[in-house]
Amino acid sequence: IAKRLLLETMARLVVDSPASDSAVVLNLGDFFHSDSNENRTRRSGAALDVDTRYAKVLRTGVELMVAVIQLALQKHKHVLVRNLQGNHDPYAALALTIGLYQRFIDAQDRVTVEQDPSPFFFWRHGKVLIGATHGDMAKPEDMPGIMAAKVPKWWGETDFRYVFTGHLHTKKKSLV
Repeated sequence: IAKRLLLETMARLVVDSPASDSAVVLNLGDFFHSDSNENRTRRSGAALDVDTRYAKVLRTGVELMVAVIQLALQKHKHVLVRNLQGNHDPYAALALTIGLYQRFIDAQDRVTVEQDPSPFFFWRHGKVLIGATHGDMAKPEDMPGIMAAKVPKWWGETDFRYVFTGHLHTKKKSLV
C-alpha cells in the first residue's frame, strides 16, 4: 500500500510540476520506520508496526527511492537527493544513501546523492534557503536559529526561508 501511494503521489507531483533545472528529493527520515527485524526503536525500544521481512522492507525502500529519482528526472535536468536519518532508522538511512549513490554513480551529471551524515540539510536556490532536519533533535521553532548559525552567509543572502521536519507526534501545527 505504501509503495503504491508513494509512487502515485510522486507521479502526480511530476506531472503537476513545471520542468526546471533542478529538483530536490528530500527524505526527512524514518523512511523505513525500523532499523532491524526486531521492529523496535534503538534508543527507547518502542514497538514499531513494520513488515517482519526486513530484507523485503529494505529492498522495497531502495526500489522506491530509485523510482522516485527516475520520475523526478523526467522533468528536471538535475536531481539532488538527501536522506536524513530518523530516530527509527538511522543505519538504514545511511545504507539507503550509499546504495543510491552507487546506483547513480554513472549519472552524476544529473543526480547528486548527498552523503553528508549531518542531521541537518541546507540548500540555497537564489533568494530561497531551505533547511531540514528529521525533528527528533531539533524542534521546528529552533530551526531559524540553527540555519542562521550553520549557514550564516546563505541566511544573510536570502529573503525567503523554509523549514521542513518530520517526527511530528502532535496534531498541532507549528509555523516557523
